[in-house]
Amino acid sequence: KELRSEFREGSQEHYIKSYQRLQYIGLPLKLGFQAISFGDFSAYLNAGAVLEKCMAINHRHLYYIGGTEKASESQRETNGPFQLSLEACAGMDYRIKDWIGAFAEISAGWYFDDGSSLKTIYKDSPLSLGFNLGLRFGF
Repeated sequence: KELRSEFREGSQEHYIKSYQRLQYIGLPLKLGFQAISFGDFSAYLNAGAVLEKCMAINHRHLYYIGGTEKASESQRETNGPFQLSLEACAGMDYRIKDWIGAFAEISAGWYFDDGSSLKTIYKDSPLSLGFNLGLRFGF
């Protein structure tokens, strides 16, 4: 997974624009429980954790004086922090045919502080809420 961010610090005329790109590789672990099954309808609960390692950190800084770019610098690191998150999900599934079903699910996730100085969306908003609606195909 990749996270991209853009930051601006300074005044209207004199400022620094920074771009950040973080690349993660992760290992998810999920457990599921089918709570209700009635004909073609089922309801389920899932819970799990994801442990991700930041494999690459790319920074680019552009320095502006009087609104004109005067200098730039780039940095790359290859040993970033680990990121741990937990997720829970509740959903419903309706089997239309043996190989296709419609589903709806709500989820909530929590991203723990990785202890680094990196600015990420996970630190600004550690709680993640989601709603998925779609089709599921089985082969």
